[in-house]
Amino acid sequence: MIRKLLVSMFMVVSSACAHAQVEDYLQYVPTAMNFALEPCGVKPAHSLKDRLFVTVAAWGITYGVAGGLKMTVHEWRPDDSDDKAFPSGHSAKAFCGANLVMHEYKDVSPWIGISAYAIAATTATLRVTHKKHYVHDVLAGAAIGYLSTETAYLMLPLWQKLTTKKDKDDKDKGDTAIAIFPSASTEHFGVTGAIVF
Repeated sequence: MIRKLLVSMFMVVSSACAHAQVEDYLQYVPTAMNFALEPCGVKPAHSLKDRLFVTVAAWGITYGVAGGLKMTVHEWRPDDSDDKAFPSGHSAKAFCGANLVMHEYKDVSPWIGISAYAIAATTATLRVTHKKHYVHDVLAGAAIGYLSTETAYLMLPLWQKLTTKKDKDDKDKGDTAIAIFPSASTEHFGVTGAIVF
């Protein structure tokens, strides 16, 4: 079943990339896997609330560090399109997501995490082959994404302590509600969602 899900995700990503380079979408697949596997019957290590916290924290750190470096380093891309090559944001986001998947699903099967890392490595490789980055750009991005996720998981016990106290104080405990809405146009496609817990 996991194999079918992964093949389906690859097909969706590849068919959606008519006007963009595949890595523009591929960079998000590992993070999407982190949330898409549970509804398919694959049990993650942490609750949805904890995974949301870790994902938001990891992505926030990733964006802050990678974006800050891009604004200060000013390294030109191999194709000379701009001076925001270092580090690779695509690589950072992909490896951030891959490390999230590895943390959540390594006890179910290491192959789930390995497949997420394979997608992240493919993203990084495509950035180099499409002349958007040098190798050191994508390696730095991968390190930033990986370390951002590790930092977010180090913050998780504090988050759990804070939310456990809040949950005990809540008189009105309800179920988690999730709403997901696809959006598409000739210029883009995406997903908008809301989670209430």
